[in-house]
Amino acid sequence: MKIASSKNECLTVIPAKGTSVAIPRKNMALLDGKPLLEFTVMAAVEAAIPGRICLSTEDRSIHDFALQYPIEIPFLRPDTLSHKSVSVLPVIEHALDWYEVNQGYKPEFIALLQITNPFRRSETIRRAYEHMKTSDVQCLISVNKVQHHPCEYIVPGEEKFEFVMPRPRKTGRQNFPEVLFINGTIYMARVEFFRKHGRLYDETAMLFHIGVDEAFDIDEPEDLELANWLIGKRMARQKQV
Repeated sequence: MKIASSKNECLTVIPAKGTSVAIPRKNMALLDGKPLLEFTVMAAVEAAIPGRICLSTEDRSIHDFALQYPIEIPFLRPDTLSHKSVSVLPVIEHALDWYEVNQGYKPEFIALLQITNPFRRSETIRRAYEHMKTSDVQCLISVNKVQHHPCEYIVPGEEKFEFVMPRPRKTGRQNFPEVLFINGTIYMARVEFFRKHGRLYDETAMLFHIGVDEAFDIDEPEDLELANWLIGKRMARQKQV
């Protein structure tokens, strides 16, 4: 099979394993009455980035359920890639390998969209892609300003505590250095970079700023409860307009 690089195309990988610890079957947990995975899937679809969208799961029920969406679920990934100790990097590598070997598809870019960030907007994904496509950067990560500055973090000791980050001589938060948080909402990289280094980003990554609202991450049951509350508040405000 002839393999040719697909210029400007992006393979968007959405990992959706069936197991989770804090929230049972978290990827299928209900947010506003819909499975959590739907928010990321539809944001990816509506972003309309050139290329393909692949949902990677080892779970047959998730696989079958996701068939209703306009994305690709061409395989069940190996169980060995779904243990909690396995990072997402071999999951991405498996997807790239599968498309290259089985369909001769070799995109220029790879994107990772995690289901636990349901509030990212399709236009934000599209904007991130345009930044990648029109620049010579090798990778991009979404970031936001920290809500709690590390200059106020301390490490307790037997006799005294130490600050995690040196505090400026001038008092006041306005004098704290800028610190950003890698929120995990969007990762993008050139496939060549990923293949060479085995990672999605390094210190040269483009820092793609997004709002704290889009960076909301669901990890614990309380996060899911808060996310449902936030959606309820948004709907209430819309009815008042």
